[in-house]
Amino acid sequence: MCGQDLEELRETFVAFRDQCIELRNAQKIFEHLFESGDDTLKLLEDTAPLFFFDVQNILIEHIYLKACRLTDVASVKRGKEVRRNLTVPHLRNRLHDVELLSGEIIALADALQTYGDMLRAPRNRRIAHADLRAVLNDEDRGEHDEKDYQAFFRDLQEFCDHVGVALNEGPLDFRVVPGPGDVIDLLRVLERGKYRGR
Repeated sequence: MCGQDLEELRETFVAFRDQCIELRNAQKIFEHLFESGDDTLKLLEDTAPLFFFDVQNILIEHIYLKACRLTDVASVKRGKEVRRNLTVPHLRNRLHDVELLSGEIIALADALQTYGDMLRAPRNRRIAHADLRAVLNDEDRGEHDEKDYQAFFRDLQEFCDHVGVALNEGPLDFRVVPGPGDVIDLLRVLERGKYRGR
């Protein structure tokens, strides 16, 4: 195994994990705004219902696109050029090439791929493209079971941790990434502002 190949793979993995963190951040914003209870939903409705309805739709599309993007094919041929994608299949192939592909990584990659495949057709018809028939018939936008959704994010974390360990990058817990000025702070400000007009 060439040291340069391994270093390139580490850089690729870190870039991939950064994409996973961005996706997880979007998912956490969605969760805090729209899945944290009736009181929060009432607060959003009382504050700016049209704005938060739009934000909800934007986040759903963004999360679907990112999940599909991370599970897209490893490469695409455009004319004579082959373009590699920063995806689970690409990492799996590269780990195989450097003999670091474990059974755990294969199982997690397969589970992530299954979820991505479930979203791909609705993503192609309703989000990435505006398929006329799908839009006019208000076809499925990729609705699926909550347990599949939660399993995807759990598997994504575990996949990154196993790959990180294999590449001596270590695990990195990105299940919660709060910070000053995040969605929790926004909700606190909205809650405080609710009482000013009374």
